[in-house]
Amino acid sequence: MNSFIQIFLEFEDNTIYKPSKITYKLLQKCPELGNEIILPINMQDDNKSIPVFIFSQNTNINIQGNFYNVKVTIDGNNIEQVKEILKIIFNLFQEEDNNFVGIACTFQEIIDNNKIKEFKNKHFINFDTIEEDKIHFSMIREIDVLGKKTRCLEGYSTTDDEFILHFEFNMKRRDFKIMNFDDIISFFDQAYKYKEEKKQCL
Repeated sequence: MNSFIQIFLEFEDNTIYKPSKITYKLLQKCPELGNEIILPINMQDDNKSIPVFIFSQNTNINIQGNFYNVKVTIDGNNIEQVKEILKIIFNLFQEEDNNFVGIACTFQEIIDNNKIKEFKNKHFINFDTIEEDKIHFSMIREIDVLGKKTRCLEGYSTTDDEFILHFEFNMKRRDFKIMNFDDIISFFDQAYKYKEEKKQCL
């Protein structure tokens, strides 16, 4: 299993754009993405979440978009690379008069498996009975990000030889507004900081 960072940038309602125009500009900025896939457009509401463009040739970066959001997935934990890609995407859609109004972040990280025993001992009363067992432990919290209540799914799980952290941060839709790039980076930074603080407590 890989560590990765995934960002969803959500459009305002009734967004429309030309996928071929966006992908052309994106490739000019990021040729390392490889060839794009352009898919048929269906404007019915129940099909708007189906991707209209995909970049998947680069094994470290995957980008896909529909008329609800753009999803960026980057393997590893390269924060600066994430921010660079987000800035390029934000600027490209701004040039087309398309606005982002919401954001969600997912962080999955593989950490030192020597912490598994300590984690089980700290969080489970009957430690002796589960010492050799795999676990999946998760909770949903409401945390403050950018002064707004944000849903955070916080999860910890183990495989035979890995300890996996999984955090998902979702801005509540009622708080959606047109975001500038500083808003997006601030949300991302605060989510990342929260994840790092929780990791340090293991």
